Parts: sequence; C-alpha cells; structure tokens
Amino acid sequence: MKSKRIISPEKAGYVANLKISDNQILTGDVQDIISNLEKDSEDEKLEDEEIISSLTEKINKKRLLKLKEKFNQADTDQGGALELEEFVAAFGSVLGKNLTKRELVQLFMRIDTNSDGSIDWDEFMNFIILENENLAHMRAEHCEYYNPKIPDPTASQKTNLHNDMISKLLIINSGEATDTCRYVTGSYDGTVKIWNPSTLTPITSIQVSENWVTSLAYLKNYERLAAGSTDRSISFYDLNKSNESISNPLSRINDLRGIPLCMEYIEDDSMFIAGDDQGYIYLYKLYDGWHICNTRMPCHKTDLISTQNSQLSNHEKNISKQKQEAPIKGVKFKTHFMENIEIMEKNIHSSWITKVEYIPDLDSLMTCSLDKTITQFDLERHQVKSTYNYHKKGVLSFVWCPDFKFVASCGEERVITLWNPYNKKGAKTLLQGHNSAIIDIALNQDKFQLVSLGTDKVVKVWDIRTYKCVQTIVDKTIYRPENRLTGVYFNPNINSLLLTSKKINVWPFKAQEELPTSHESIVTCAIFNRNFNCIISGDEESNIHIWNLKDGKLLFKFSEAHGRNRITAMSLDSSHRRLITGGHDGSIKMWNFNNGHCLREFNYDQEPKEVSKIMFIGNENSSKLQHIVSVGWDKHVYVWPDENDQVVSWIKCLPKSGQLGHTDDILSLAYSPKDRFVITGGQSGQIIAWHFETGFPRAYLHEIDSTLLPSPERPSKAVEELIYATNKEKLLSISADCLLRFWDLREMRPSKTVDITHCDNDLITCAYLSSNEITLVTGDESGNVKIWNVLDNLEVEALLYFNAHQGAISSLQLFSVEDCISNLLLTTGLDRNVKLFTEEGYYLGYFGQAKTWNLEYPSTDSPPKSPKQNRQVFVNSGSPRSAKFHIEEEAKESPKPIKYISIDRPKTNKIDTTSSDVFRRINIEKFKIEQIPSSWEESYRSKTGKNLNLSVTMEKKR
Repeated sequence: MKSKRIISPEKAGYVANLKISDNQILTGDVQDIISNLEKDSEDEKLEDEEIISSLTEKINKKRLLKLKEKFNQADTDQGGALELEEFVAAFGSVLGKNLTKRELVQLFMRIDTNSDGSIDWDEFMNFIILENENLAHMRAEHCEYYNPKIPDPTASQKTNLHNDMISKLLIINSGEATDTCRYVTGSYDGTVKIWNPSTLTPITSIQVSENWVTSLAYLKNYERLAAGSTDRSISFYDLNKSNESISNPLSRINDLRGIPLCMEYIEDDSMFIAGDDQGYIYLYKLYDGWHICNTRMPCHKTDLISTQNSQLSNHEKNISKQKQEAPIKGVKFKTHFMENIEIMEKNIHSSWITKVEYIPDLDSLMTCSLDKTITQFDLERHQVKSTYNYHKKGVLSFVWCPDFKFVASCGEERVITLWNPYNKKGAKTLLQGHNSAIIDIALNQDKFQLVSLGTDKVVKVWDIRTYKCVQTIVDKTIYRPENRLTGVYFNPNINSLLLTSKKINVWPFKAQEELPTSHESIVTCAIFNRNFNCIISGDEESNIHIWNLKDGKLLFKFSEAHGRNRITAMSLDSSHRRLITGGHDGSIKMWNFNNGHCLREFNYDQEPKEVSKIMFIGNENSSKLQHIVSVGWDKHVYVWPDENDQVVSWIKCLPKSGQLGHTDDILSLAYSPKDRFVITGGQSGQIIAWHFETGFPRAYLHEIDSTLLPSPERPSKAVEELIYATNKEKLLSISADCLLRFWDLREMRPSKTVDITHCDNDLITCAYLSSNEITLVTGDESGNVKIWNVLDNLEVEALLYFNAHQGAISSLQLFSVEDCISNLLLTTGLDRNVKLFTEEGYYLGYFGQAKTWNLEYPSTDSPPKSPKQNRQVFVNSGSPRSAKFHIEEEAKESPKPIKYISIDRPKTNKIDTTSSDVFRRINIEKFKIEQIPSSWEESYRSKTGKNLNLSVTMEKKR
C-alpha cells in the first residue's frame, strides 16, 4: 500500500517523508524518477556535478543511488544528517557554485526546512527536486491573477445582463483566431445569452424557458447549442441564425426522466450526452440530418397529434372489446418525432450527476455525483468501467490534468483530491486550504495551475508540480441578486480566469515586473533578517512576503499564515532562522519562512485575543534558555518554551492570581537581560516591570511617575514602544503624546523626560533604536519619520524630519549591511508599501518595484520629502467632487518647505481605525472651526475668484 500524503498550503511546497517508492506526481522531474526506477543506467561513472545537474533532467536508479551514496559518505558521524561543515565539504562546490561562504551558510539554512541545524536525506531530496529552474523562474516572475473588483449592477440599474445568476458558461472557439471566440451563458432567469468577449456585453438573448437553464453544450459539428432546463427539456438552437430567428429552437427533447444538470458533446463520435438529477445519463448518437421534436414545435406537430390520436383510438377499441373503462394512464404515446438519432439511457449513480466529460486520454466518459462517487463509463460497451470512492461527501466538479495524468476532483469536503485513474490502489494527494465547499475547479495547462472556487468566494491557485497554493484571492466584490460566484473557467485565448455571477467577470493573469504596491493590503509589520539578507513583511490579509534586500524583488510568499486574520506581530529567533508571528485572532506560530513550513503553534487554555508584540528571549547556544514572550489585548503576558513539539503550551501567564496587572490592552514589550526583567506598556499609559524568573511584578512605573497616565490636557498616553538600551542600561518608553522617558531599572525611577514632538502634534505610532544606541527613529500617524541623535547625557536632538508614507507608519527598523556606506531605514505604512531609505533620508524605492537599487552606492536622486501636514479640512457639501488647493510659499520669501492644505468632501466610507494595531483606540472627533484663517480665504479667492464662506468641520484624531 502506498503511503497517503496530505499537503496543505501551510507546507508551501515542503514535501515531508519523500519516498522513492511513492508513485506520486510532484513535478515532471519526480515523474521521471518514478518511471525510471527499474531502468539501469548505461552511463559511465558520473562526476558529482553531473549527478546534481541530471536531477533537473532525467534521474535513473543508478544516478539516484550514486547521490545517496555520496550523501552517506559526507555524513562522517553517521548521524543520518549532514551538519554545516559536512554539507559544505561534500556539496558546497556543486550546489553553491561561485557562492561566498556566507551565501553557502544561507543555502544550508534554506535546505534545512525544520531548522534543526542539520540536513537529512528527505530535506536534501526535497530541495533538489523542487528548487529547479522552472519553480525559481515562477517565483521570480511573480505571476498572479488580478481581480478588477467590478460589482454587479443593482436591480434599479437597467442593463441587458441576466436577471439572475449564471448557471453555466461556454467558451466557443469558431477558429484559431482569438477574435472568433464567443461566450455563451445560461441563467436561472431562463435565458441564454451570447456575449461579445471584448466588451463583455450580451449581443444575443434566447428565451429558453420560464424555468432555470441548468446546462449548456456546443455541438460543434452542427454549430448548434443545446440548453437544458428544469422543466426536464433540452432545446437545440442554430447559432448561425440571425438574432430575430435564433430564439426558435430547431429541435427539442421534452419530458425527460429527470432534470438535465450537465451535458457534453463528443465531436469525433458525434455523440451528445446529458446527466440528470436521478443518476441517469442519456446518450444520443447523432447522424447527418438528425432531428427531434414534440408537439410544442410546429414542424411535426400535425403528424404527431395524428399519430397520438390513432394510438388513443386503438387503445379504446382494445378496451371496449374487453368491456372495461379506458384509462389513458399507462398508454405509451409517441411523444417525439425522431430522425437519424439513436438513444440510450443508463443509470450509473444514485443521486445528482454534477458533471460529465469525455477524456480522450482515457477513451472514457467520466462523471461525478452527489452520491460521493466518480465513475469511468465505457461508451462502446455502455457500462461502467471503474468507480472511484475518494470522497466522503458529494462531488461537484473535476478536471483532467493531461501533462501529469491525474484527476483533480472537489466537492463538499473543502479539499481537492488528486488521484491516478490508472491505479485505483495508488496514492492520492489532498490539497487543503479552503474553508468552505469547493464548487468548481479549472486548469491552466500552460502554467501548470489548478484554480479552485469556494462557496465563500475564495479563489485559490495551486501549482500542480509542487502541490503548493501560490495565490489566494478573497473576493470582497458585491454580486447580485446573490452575493456569490457560481463557476470558474480558464480562457487560454486571453490567459484569464472567467468567473460567473449575473455577468462574466474576467480576472487577467499578470506576470508583473513591477507591483503597484508591495502588498495588496495594509502592511502591519516588517523586519530585516541579517542571516539571509532579506526583508520579511506581513499584512492584514495574513500574507507573508520575503524580499531580496539586494534588488527589492519578491523571493517568496505564502498566504493565510493565520487564516484570514491580519498579522499583528512579528519576530525572529536568536539565530534568525525561524520566524514567529502573531495574529488578530490571538494565534502564534513559528515558521521556516524560506518555504512557508509551519514548525509549531502555541496553544492557549482560554479564548485568545489579538497579539500586539512578540519577543524571542534566550541564548542561541542553549535551547533550554530560549523562550517566546507575547502580549496583547487580553492584558496578559505569556511565556512559551522553545520546544520541538508541534503544539506548545505556555508555562507562565502574568499576572498570576492575586496580582495586579494591566487594566487595558498591552501594546509594547521590552526585555532587560541583565536584570532579567520583562517590561510591558499599555494603552492607558501603564508600564509594569515583571521579574522573568518568578513572574512577580517588580515595579509599577506609572505609579512612580504619574505623568504616564492620561489627563484632560493629554488624553492620549498609550505606550507605543518600549526599548531597552543595553549599553546605556536604560529603558526607553515612548508614548503617543510624543514624550520619551529614560528609566533606571535598578533604582526604578525616571532618569530624564524628553519632548520628541512631531508637527501638528501628530501621535507617534512606532519607534526604533539603532544597535549602537545612538540613533532613534520615530514614525507618526501622518506617515512622517523623524530621526534623532541620542547623546550621552540622555538629551536628544532632531537630525532629520521627512515624509515616508501616505498613511500612518506601522513599523520601523534601522540597520546596516555589508558593502553599504550608509545605514538603511526600513519602513512600512498603511499605504501598503514596504520602503527603503538611507539614514540620511534618501529614498531608494519600495519593495516590488521594477527598478533595482544599488546598496553599495545608494542613489541621492530622491532627497527627503517635506513632512506631511496631518490636518485635513472637510467641506460640508453634497457634491462628491473634491476641491483641493495648496498654498505655495516662494523659497525666496521663506526658507520653510511648501505647505499643502487639502479641502475635501466627506467620504462615505470611513477608515476602519481598528484595522491596524497602530490605530488601536485612536478615536476621531469632530469640531467646528469658528473662523477660517484669512490666508486660506485669500489663496482660495485668488485661485477660484470666489469667497470661501462655507460651514467647515475638521476631523482630528484624539
């Protein structure tokens, strides 16, 4: 029995327990491995480099054994895995050609997927197989489908679209040219529409029935369209007719046994097939000049009625001879006129047949049903060839992957099952990640991608070479009359996905050289990894991106790190090889960020809340002294051991019973290694120092300095950042009201309080202290960054003040890299960007842009921008149009930078202030402006010729 293997998107390409005997399709290369296992190589003795290079071409048994032999020889201590020195000595010159020693170490850590400091055979083979040229090219190319997010029109808007949801879509190619393509849709409103593929507007409408249209098929040989409906009929239309006459069917089948739910047409055999809700399939063998109709069509109505009357008359005569009543029930009337058609029906399922498709490679008809089975039907013998029971619930769709010779099927189970129809006892693979039933699946054959659609409007794209989910799209578009998508299709002519609602929604496939923003949603945090020389960033849609610091390109990303919950906190372990993330739902996970493999999860014994800060504490050389500390909205401090278990439980939860803790959300966290104190800061200004070993509170700093707490004059006192300066032996606390306090933790008293105000009293949202403890960087709610010099006497002086983002700053980090003459500043903001500056404020670019930067000699073409003014004046007017003007002060008259004042109408959609932890509980107040400044009036009058005499309200953040 072959082993069953389940691959989830969290594994993100990591293949656990790879066995050569497993007859599973991983990539084209793995398929070669399996197919050649029994073949002996005729090659001569292979050099090491030839062994490795052949792995991306063809691998036979001899080459594989040679590689295994070399791996075992390199394992000098016979521990079953290679340490760093063993790996570099054996394979460094082959896998790491032209790499520096530092880059070889990074390569070793990439292959070491479970981050245990060694590489076993499974990890080594996984890297060799999956890190091939095609996969690397795909990652570098950053190919994605793009959702234009066009909502369906409302009921009051007059359109020629369907009035109800689309049940089926056909892509009809009349020729090789893409301009001859047509879209045909059937809807629950009883109509069929033919669409212009360029404008996505219907050009022809056919009223099929007063009931739902359930299925469509195109009979290419005869250029006819078949449409099934819930009145148990199938109508055939001539697509060559004009719009006036196309609505009149050429043929019609009525009074079927059940409702035709799906249809198929086999061009070579001229066979039309339908499956119904009773589990029956109907086979119609069509010949030239075929026709079928009933009394509802005028062509043979007279003859049919005459024949039926004759049948009734004969029945009455037979009954009269027996002197009995003549019930009509039970009389088999001739209901249809048929010409050049052979009909056969077969019951092959016990419930609804949801899809029928002819697969030439199998020379069979494949069907799936709500009875949990998939069948392979022999069209020549008219019997079921095989029945597959791979599902525990109803099957809704499937697709055949010809390149890899497997079937991908989906249904109510929320997983996609990949299986080999040639071997019923062979291994199968499950693609997990959907949180709802999967209603449809499509194949992009050129890109080796499966595309699946869930009932919750979540679309996932899977790489069938690696079983990895490469993209997840949570569609938030509003569809009407039902807010859902009914099907997904792939059109190779335009390289796009087609998704159906009451209209056709086109999602194009883009291989983007440049991303419009670093992320598609708000970036909540980012950190620099010195060991891998990369940037790791997370966003509100739970995506984690890994960027190459050298050129700003995307190296890798994985989605749904915390389901659909935003990532709110991020940290690295002491070795910088593992990533720890926290989510809005309170979940905490540890990752190998190079491949998205989840190493472990951290468990609570109560309902968790949002994690605001995570810190890794410990000695890299001693795992027993390593811990993870987390704080968040539940007002507690959790301490977790760094253990190798898949699920880890906390060992400390502070405050303990009977102790006083925070009365509001905890926002900040710091650690003093010398004193072994964990210090936490809260939303209400409270700061508590906890003894790490005992868990007892050492001091309540807000009781020592009562100015930490809110007052009517300064209501916003949230402790946004806590930093421990090891060399200065001081704790730095930075509050939202722009006060920096230095604390002496030995004496538990404040050493100095410094004002670090930003312009317009903007609230500080984050801060960072450089490793040499000389430079302090602060960010505010207007997207401005201020750089300070921290003197030995604990005074600070402002060095630079500039604008970095269009929205609030969510994280900051100042760091140095080799061969760069300047320190680098990493920033993230609510404008969805991850940006890079020099310490002097010169803008290098955002991660994901097309243009690469030079870190060795940073560009000075983009000097620091003037700080952005936070105050925005909103004009009370019903007009949606925005009126903007700015006051420009000539440089000759004033050395101050240009000021910009924006006058806008109120927006109906307010920014969700809880969408990021940096806006946690920052309330918005409205107040009247009694008098508009005269300078504004004069500038407005000079530019517009009108007086600025309006009722104005200003929105100001508390």
